[in-house]
Amino acid sequence: MDFQLLATCADGLTDLLAAEIKGIGGTDVRTGYRVVYFTASEEVTYAAHLRLRMAGRIFRILKDIPAGAPNIVFSKAKQIRFDKLFAADLPVAIAVISAGGAGEDSGELPAHLVGSKLREAINDSFQFHQKVVPNQSSRDAKVSVRGFLHHRRLMVSLDTSLEGL
Repeated sequence: MDFQLLATCADGLTDLLAAEIKGIGGTDVRTGYRVVYFTASEEVTYAAHLRLRMAGRIFRILKDIPAGAPNIVFSKAKQIRFDKLFAADLPVAIAVISAGGAGEDSGELPAHLVGSKLREAINDSFQFHQKVVPNQSSRDAKVSVRGFLHHRRLMVSLDTSLEGL
């Protein structure tokens, strides 16, 4: 099974990071601002965590969803089977990073509102599929769900490195 991943890096290092990713077997490599997107097998994913020197963090992309309204974020995010990604008893940190300014003029939802909808979606996933309430604490998080909000789209991802590489 292949994974869609992204690796963050410092300004100006994207080309070097892209070359590193290709060197360990990553495919469909494309660069963005301070980020490199790529596809990797399970073996290459493990290698990325061990061998990428230019990457700050590595994220597994779970879903790219529209983020025009809170109810849309919730309904699309709850389709992600979070209950298959991590155990209900693990503390989860949720962070949403907005690439642009939120506000009425931009049409972008505030990051804190999107984060609360992600939290609700995670709760819903566990309650619907496993009939349990997941750990609500983010203290000493063992799982990090990250949302990248840009142009009314939300890329939901799982921080597979949790701490900086």
